[in-house]
Amino acid sequence: MGQSFTTDHGKLMPQALQLEEAVIGALMLDREAFGIVSEVLQPSHFYLAAHQHIYAAMVSLSNANSPIDLLTVTEQVKAMGNLDAIGGGYYLVELTSRVASAANIEAHARIIAQMHIRRSVIESATKTIQDAYGDGCDAFELLDEGMAGLMGIMEPFDTVKSMVTVGQAAQNVLKEIDRTMSGNGGGIPTGFPSLDKLSGGFFPGEMTVIAARPSMGKTELAVSCARAAANAGKKVHIVTLEVTAEQLTRRIMSSMSGVSTGEIRRGGLDEIKVRALQAAAQLLAFLTLSISAHRSPQSLWQFVRRLCAKKKLDILFIDYAQLMEIEGKGRNSNREQEISTISRTLKRISTEFNIPVVVLAQLSREVEKRPDKLPQLSDLRESGSLEQDPDNVWFLVRPEMYGTTTFHQEYDGILPAGSYEVTNKMIIYSKKMRSDSQFGLMLDFVNGHVIDSSADISPPNYPPPVDFSIPKGAKPDLDNPDLPF
Repeated sequence: MGQSFTTDHGKLMPQALQLEEAVIGALMLDREAFGIVSEVLQPSHFYLAAHQHIYAAMVSLSNANSPIDLLTVTEQVKAMGNLDAIGGGYYLVELTSRVASAANIEAHARIIAQMHIRRSVIESATKTIQDAYGDGCDAFELLDEGMAGLMGIMEPFDTVKSMVTVGQAAQNVLKEIDRTMSGNGGGIPTGFPSLDKLSGGFFPGEMTVIAARPSMGKTELAVSCARAAANAGKKVHIVTLEVTAEQLTRRIMSSMSGVSTGEIRRGGLDEIKVRALQAAAQLLAFLTLSISAHRSPQSLWQFVRRLCAKKKLDILFIDYAQLMEIEGKGRNSNREQEISTISRTLKRISTEFNIPVVVLAQLSREVEKRPDKLPQLSDLRESGSLEQDPDNVWFLVRPEMYGTTTFHQEYDGILPAGSYEVTNKMIIYSKKMRSDSQFGLMLDFVNGHVIDSSADISPPNYPPPVDFSIPKGAKPDLDNPDLPF
């Protein structure tokens, strides 16, 4: 409860003491007034400590559904042990005598809140300046902490700002439907028309988990979806924790050119394959597709916040959740609790920044103990909240990995009833979609790449040709403008 009227630089701190007195006095005269200012003001917003104590007593009375007037506030301040700190009951009487009504109380309350914000900005910036003089200061950590401090100031006000009526929300839904029907809205495409037709793609504010056992093609599917989103003009970021940026890019170039990753590693390519890879690299320079290795959800949160503030992120991919780690964890930390914290943070990123978050996840070995080897939601339980937090869960399985060449479906569950040849096939099915029904489909999986041949997007003979088209208005992005050096 700072009482210094000046800053370290000798300047007067932003304050509105007369308005504080007017608001406190009016609240004790008009019983309806507290409901007007309660969503705007908190006790800490008042500059004078005495006013903080008085308003805190009013909050306590309101929570107990008790009336707020001179007598009840006096007794509550006394019960909270702050009567002497405010100058006694006489000060409360004096405050009520200074106002005649609660007219304009909302406008006065907003000015008080703005003064609090200005003081908070000064305090946060001052701390950042002081920390910047420290010899052992890490510049990037300092920048993150400083920005987090400033953003945290507005957090209590964001809930009120983001409130909408159901009528407004209904109009927004109709506008989104209109954009979707005109081809300018809907989800971000996955790049696989058959999958888009069933899932709708990736939607802002939703978290989608793509889960499978190792070597089923999770990363390949995610990379293909990321490239398709970038090719559609979206700003895409991939967090890769299992491989390097170069290894991941090698996969992308392999998928685009038809040259296998093994051939790229070994070299000795003929001129046609080299030209195909060069064409792929040329196209990638025009895509807003970036890669990083943020291992902690805390650092990822700060990174995403910076990108979204600059409108440089439309969709986020993470490969994969179980490789993320909590900063400052103790030796006795529970891994399931850590994964739950990671999952909640990723879900919060999707909702607060209104972007799709696509998270890859490993499944437990329980899948392989099951006769049909088909993943279920229960296989995510060992991964904490990864079962509860996502809006969508997609499972991948390639039966041939278990020596099965024919998949038999006896009921309309994953696929329509019947027998299916599953050599070089990937089965994708959903067991959780909050906004729609579950679905299942099969895609081709040839030479390590996912292909939607049923949608006639691939020629009969693999590999597919390089797409030489460059997104409209795109410019090469060979440098990273976000790095401050």
